[in-house]
Amino acid sequence: RGVSCACCPGFSCGKYGFNGLLFDRMQLSSAEAAPPVPAPTPSLSQVAAVVLGVFLFLGNASLACCMVLRVYPRESPNLIVASMTWSLMMYVCGNHALWLVTSPGLGGTMVELINSAKSLRSPYRYTTEMMWSIAFGLHKAADLLSHAYWFILMRFPLRLDHFLAACKHAEKYFPDFVSLGTLGRSLEVHVGRHLNRGDWVDSIAHSISGVLFLGWRWFLVSLVLAMALRLFLRGWCVAGIAKAKIIKR
Repeated sequence: RGVSCACCPGFSCGKYGFNGLLFDRMQLSSAEAAPPVPAPTPSLSQVAAVVLGVFLFLGNASLACCMVLRVYPRESPNLIVASMTWSLMMYVCGNHALWLVTSPGLGGTMVELINSAKSLRSPYRYTTEMMWSIAFGLHKAADLLSHAYWFILMRFPLRLDHFLAACKHAEKYFPDFVSLGTLGRSLEVHVGRHLNRGDWVDSIAHSISGVLFLGWRWFLVSLVLAMALRLFLRGWCVAGIAKAKIIKR
C-alpha cells in the first residue's frame, strides 16, 4: 500500500509503494510509445553544394582528359567528356565575364556560404562548411586548369593574358612554391570598384576565350546561366542560412 506524505496528503505518493511502481511503469510505457524525433533534413544549401561539387569534379576530370589527349572537346572520342568539358567552359567564361560588372563573384559567394555555415547552429554545420569548401576548391581548380588548357593546348601562343593569369592564380593558391615578386605585387593594385589588375587580366582572358571558343550564341547563354546560378545561391542558399541562424537564436 502507498503511504501518505507531506507532499501528497491523503494520497499515495508516487515515490512509495505499489502506486509508485505503477506510476513509474506508466511513465516508461509512455516514453516507449512516443514517436521518435525525426532527424533534420539536409538544407537547400547542402543540396546545391553537392550538385555543384559533382558538376565541377566531372568537369575538371573531363578537362584534364582533353589536356592529356591534346584535343578540343568536340574532338574527344567520348561524348560525356566532350559535354562536361564544354559545360565547364561555359561555367568558367560566363562567371568571369559577369564578374567584370557585378560583385561579389561566384567565388566570393561560395566564401560567404562557407563563413555563414561556420556560425550556423545545426547538426549539419560542419557538413555544410565542408561541402562548400570542397566546391570552392574545385571552382578554383577549374579556373586554373582553364587558363593552362587555353594557353598551352588550344593553339593560342600569343595569349600571354592566360599565362599571366595562370601564374597569378598559382601564386595565390600555392604561395610557398610560386612567387611573382614585383610583378605579383603590381597585379594586386585595384583598378575600379572591386577588381585589381590581376582580376581584370583573369576575367578579360576568360571572356575573350569564351567568345572565340564558344561563339557568341553559347557565350550569351553562359552569361544567362551564370546570372541564374548567382541569383539562386544568393537568393536561396545565403538567405536560407541567414534565416536558419535567426530561427536558432
